[in-house]
Amino acid sequence: MKKRSFILMAFCMLAIGSTCLGQEKQAAIQGTFSKEQLKANWEKFNKDDGFANLVKDVKGKGFAMLEGSSWGFEGSLPDASGKEQPVLFCAYDFYNPKAAKGQGCSMIWKSVAGRVYKAYLVFPEGEKNIQAALKGGMEWYADDNAKIQRAHSWGSCFLKCVQTNGSAPGIDVDIKSGKVKVGGKSYTINCTTGCYAGAIVCSGIAAGVAVGGVSVPFAIAILAVCTSGTCLPCMALCSLGCM
Repeated sequence: MKKRSFILMAFCMLAIGSTCLGQEKQAAIQGTFSKEQLKANWEKFNKDDGFANLVKDVKGKGFAMLEGSSWGFEGSLPDASGKEQPVLFCAYDFYNPKAAKGQGCSMIWKSVAGRVYKAYLVFPEGEKNIQAALKGGMEWYADDNAKIQRAHSWGSCFLKCVQTNGSAPGIDVDIKSGKVKVGGKSYTINCTTGCYAGAIVCSGIAAGVAVGGVSVPFAIAILAVCTSGTCLPCMALCSLGCM
């Protein structure tokens, strides 16, 4: 556990020194969850039958939780009529200890106005490139009956959203005004090319994160922590706008 914490601390220090914005800057943005809140949310999510089935499936495929590598926020978004709707997003990273080239996996919980999407994504072994990792990722979600189903949408949608300045299927309906409120502050959505460039750099940094000698080339929370300083509105928008 200590070794993992040290490695992730080193990762955050590296992120702050790069063009990405690391944990120190992220913490200044109210509304992003603390380590304790993320842990409490994880325990709460696990009481949901669908999410618990997803966790069982992830562990059954040989993945172990990457301690300390999680990210999330809560806030509100105006719908098409202007009414504020509560939103929440959390991502928790896992790694494959048996993958020689390193392999990441991320579990996500997304809630927009009470509509929940819970899923996990397994990224290609050894893939460090953000575009190839998200396009090549395999996705599963839990349906309303807690059954696990294949999906193909969230990862590719998230990538397209970041690349195209906030273009995602759920955005026109749920986030029409282009603003997100997090921690009482209102942010204008802007997925500039700088955010995508930062994401590319951060996906490279992720390749340096290792646990017990096994690398984690790419995972959602690692990417989000690294980029979510000035890019928080973009990351929030794209996380919420995709299903």
